[in-house]
Amino acid sequence: MITRTIGVTETRTAYGPAGRMVLHEDVSLDFTAQDTLSSSTPPVSITQRIMNGTGVSDHHLLKILAATTVTDLTYQQGYCHPVSGTIVLALSSDQPGNAYIGTYALVFTTTDGTTTATLNGNPITLNPCD
Repeated sequence: MITRTIGVTETRTAYGPAGRMVLHEDVSLDFTAQDTLSSSTPPVSITQRIMNGTGVSDHHLLKILAATTVTDLTYQQGYCHPVSGTIVLALSSDQPGNAYIGTYALVFTTTDGTTTATLNGNPITLNPCD
């Protein structure tokens, strides 16, 4: 098993043609990936990847903060969607009267080789694999 940590912190800004700022956000990512390899000798492939971590985007112009938490999001060789795990997105704003927008939880599960997903407990349709 190989464990990797991915961390990024940056400020993004963009200006329109008239010199007006159209984007100003701070982004912070901190993820860990645990990869299970098919063997210790080449050719080696990743048979499973488990992701955990957080990501935060603070959009200063819109005054919206998006915080994402990934918990045990598991990808497995032979599947095009995660086979298990949770992604939670929490949106909030510092605008008066709109301090909290909502939380959205996407949960993946696989039973008998079939992956399903729910968003806040409601089933969603996953695109077919190519």
